[in-house]
Amino acid sequence: RLRSNDSSYLASVGRFYDEIGRQVRGQLWKDGGPIIGLQIDNEYNSVGPGKGPDHIATLKAMAVSAGLDAPLYSVTGWDNTVWPPAEVIPVFGAYPDMPWDASITALPANESYMFRFDNRANGGFSARLPNGDLSPTSQEALSRYPYVSAEFGGAIQVTYHRRPVLAPDDIAAMLPVHIGSGINMYGYYMFHGGAHLMGALSTLQESQRTGYPTDVPVISYDFQAPLSQYGEVRESLRRTKPVHYFLQTFGEELAPMVPRRPSVVPAGLGDTTTLRLSARTLGDSGYIFFSNYLRGHRMAEHAVHVALKLPGETVQVPSVPIRVASGAYGIWPVNKRLGNALLEYSTAQLVTRLAGDVPVYVFFAIPGVAPEFAFDSAGGIRVSAPGARVVREGARLVVRQLRPGTRVAITIDAPTGAKTRIVLLTRDQAGALWSARVGGADRLVLSPHAVFFDDSRIHLLAKGTPTFSLSTYPALTGVSRPLRRIGQDGLFTRYSATVPAHPVSISVQKVRAAGLIPPVKKFNAVTWRKEAIALAPSDSAFDQAAVWSIAMKPEAFEGLSDIFLDIRYAGDVARLSSGGELLDDDFFKGTIWRIGLKRMAPALARGPLELRVLPLRRDAPIFLQGTKPAFPANGQVAAVSEIRAIAEYELLIDAAARPH
Repeated sequence: RLRSNDSSYLASVGRFYDEIGRQVRGQLWKDGGPIIGLQIDNEYNSVGPGKGPDHIATLKAMAVSAGLDAPLYSVTGWDNTVWPPAEVIPVFGAYPDMPWDASITALPANESYMFRFDNRANGGFSARLPNGDLSPTSQEALSRYPYVSAEFGGAIQVTYHRRPVLAPDDIAAMLPVHIGSGINMYGYYMFHGGAHLMGALSTLQESQRTGYPTDVPVISYDFQAPLSQYGEVRESLRRTKPVHYFLQTFGEELAPMVPRRPSVVPAGLGDTTTLRLSARTLGDSGYIFFSNYLRGHRMAEHAVHVALKLPGETVQVPSVPIRVASGAYGIWPVNKRLGNALLEYSTAQLVTRLAGDVPVYVFFAIPGVAPEFAFDSAGGIRVSAPGARVVREGARLVVRQLRPGTRVAITIDAPTGAKTRIVLLTRDQAGALWSARVGGADRLVLSPHAVFFDDSRIHLLAKGTPTFSLSTYPALTGVSRPLRRIGQDGLFTRYSATVPAHPVSISVQKVRAAGLIPPVKKFNAVTWRKEAIALAPSDSAFDQAAVWSIAMKPEAFEGLSDIFLDIRYAGDVARLSSGGELLDDDFFKGTIWRIGLKRMAPALARGPLELRVLPLRRDAPIFLQGTKPAFPANGQVAAVSEIRAIAEYELLIDAAARPH
């Protein structure tokens, strides 16, 4: 009896837990490792003898016995989940779309873009109270538990019958909403897309044929995630990264701050006329969280003037109403100490801080909101902002008409001689900002490329060009070829580098045109869904697919980090294989299918890859949000308009020398 205290089942669980404990030994938090918690079970709602909270408590005890001793233990808190009170933390989630829904049209306004003040169940997730009552999971009932998430969508998986396409803002706009609702641990699903492994008898993906509610691709679990299935940095990572740096730098200050409900809240999920607001405060400081973003809807513009009531004062943010455009969202600090100055508020978003003799605070200008900074002048500070307007309003010094960029936007001089600098980036520049301690020093790196770090090196990845550009603060020392210092970019020092070029060529040949396929079958694999949905095609259906051969010389990878294959096609399902082995697949959604070929190099060495595109029928009962294909007279399309190879180059910079 699975997922119960059945002795045979627990014996298997025990072997499983013991093996996990053996493999992660030394990686637990108590040993200085990164593992801070364990999820005991997922969407567990079974009740009865040997089940329910008793089973979860048993699993937790077995985990501890296996050496899996961590500060946190969790279970998912939605889907009528049951758990033993005070033994585990119920964690929550929300997604920007619901591809498990049977609908093949755009869904109504999503709860994931609504601040949560009364309960923690959102984004289409139902929940059960600890006493077993079926009702919304109230804050009062969960007051003993920290507000933790496990499944905030880093995007969403494409299912066969429902194929949403997400914009970067669809992901990033969820952050201020849920952090403003009290979340202190923002868990993504997925943050890095993945791939299922092929099994001896079957594959591991969800499918209706094996009892799951939906069909997903056999191999690809890319999820449209911030880091793709092949490790590629997407724009959604650049949009969310500034908030990650904010949490990394200022999270200890934010964590104990309590959410505050505004006097006016939206009338419902589809209310597009009310600005969505929250605040988190502790004493006389805090943050205002706002969102004028709702996926799939245009919001009304607002003239915003927030009165934040604190124990010692009511702070007007900003001092005069400011325009907030449709689609704008962000976080405003209130009474935030910056070095020797008190920032009463800013309508720009705080990103990070670089400590030093002269600390540097990095903000970015929120699109659709004019950046404004107000400082308490009581300490005799002087504020300079070249090119901007500094005005005194009572005891405030207010800076307006700032132009974002890489220069020092504001300098604060204290009577003691201490200085504080503020850099105000554009949102795009903030997305290109990377921060790490590398080479023994904290550094900021601005680069349009993907950047990552190890202890002493900076790695940059560039697609399609062997030329790199970056700017750093502080400047690098001991720069050597191929890196060249080329000047200043405001506070940052600019560099460029060119590595040897390695052109990549591929050979593409159409082998066979597609045959005609029958109508898509519908199926219902679960009892809770009343209607049937489209069923993904079986393997035999691909006998009617159009076929292309793609060849590339194995030596093409020499001198490159990777080679990406961009396939622009129109059809229903595409599969890439080698000698009958399935390598990757894709449900068409009107976007380019990008594949990293490095992991497929052994297959390429054996010979050409085979691309099969199954025709898409005009009458297919699927939701297709992206670019719709043009159908020929027969009502079926299986076409490839472009296949191209893109070289990815890597540049390594040794940053071990102490910066000047």
